[in-house]
Amino acid sequence: MKIAIVGLGLLGGSIGLRLRQKGHFVLGIERNEQHAAQALRLGLVDEIVTMSSGVKQTDVIYLAIPVDAIEELLPKILNDINRKQIVTDTGSTKGAVCKAVVNHLNRGRYVAGHPLAGTEFSGPSAALADLFEGKKNLICDVNISDRDAVETIELLNTDLGMTSQYMESAIHDKHLAYVSHLSM
Repeated sequence: MKIAIVGLGLLGGSIGLRLRQKGHFVLGIERNEQHAAQALRLGLVDEIVTMSSGVKQTDVIYLAIPVDAIEELLPKILNDINRKQIVTDTGSTKGAVCKAVVNHLNRGRYVAGHPLAGTEFSGPSAALADLFEGKKNLICDVNISDRDAVETIELLNTDLGMTSQYMESAIHDKHLAYVSHLSM
């Protein structure tokens, strides 16, 4: 499968590294030129491409960028994809992102994801091939994503070492807000 990853920091870089190990062809899209060069040098991606090139030639597009950037970019990408391409993300909140595209013509091609994984490090050099091993990916609002799109993301989650779990975006945000504010 041909995958594009927008954002090659800890999450995006780790996705690229692991999916390449699983035999997928991975294109990287990164605005920071130093990060792009580093990601290529570290083997996180097969090639660095532009946004328009990456969107045109891939099966799945991962958005591994901050939530506010996902909210802004997702509708534009959904405008440019065909009915076989899939978009997913790694955003830690889902409500605003899902609301931004709820009535989009290609909404079914978006699978709202949140992998529950991370470290305190950032950037391409922080990428780990086993970051997602044994972790969960929360898929939100699955009832309004196309079934084949969800199945593809479930398979990629398996390749990444994750299991898929499902919830509505509003419930996701409520529960994750509680968890993130627990004292340790």
